[in-house]
Amino acid sequence: MQQTILYNGSEVVVSKEVAEFLEQERRREQAEERSDRRHKDYTDLETAETLIRYNVFNDPVLSEVIRKDTLERLRKVISDLDDESRWLIELHYFEERSLTATAEFFGISKQALSKRHTQLLKKMRKSMET
Repeated sequence: MQQTILYNGSEVVVSKEVAEFLEQERRREQAEERSDRRHKDYTDLETAETLIRYNVFNDPVLSEVIRKDTLERLRKVISDLDDESRWLIELHYFEERSLTATAEFFGISKQALSKRHTQLLKKMRKSMET
């Protein structure tokens, strides 16, 4: 059985098997392209992290300088937070309370606290980047 397909802008008559193969190949390429777009940012970040892990952190002095700088910036970010956000960080990370226990402290649901926590971490990450 023959089928007419559009191939490189021209109509071509091919067998049903060839038409099915070309259609499967087109779908595979589209899926691969979508996957590439989704993972592009992560690939760049992973490459940078790998380079840092194997090159920079093998130098203990440089590693310590980076660690101290990061902690100093984190302290600054935390100190710039409003009181409620600082309390959330204090209770959850320094006192190691669960989100459930922290939510009870604030008198809100765990879901509401989880949302605040996620937004707070995004805000802190953004501040750390600048």
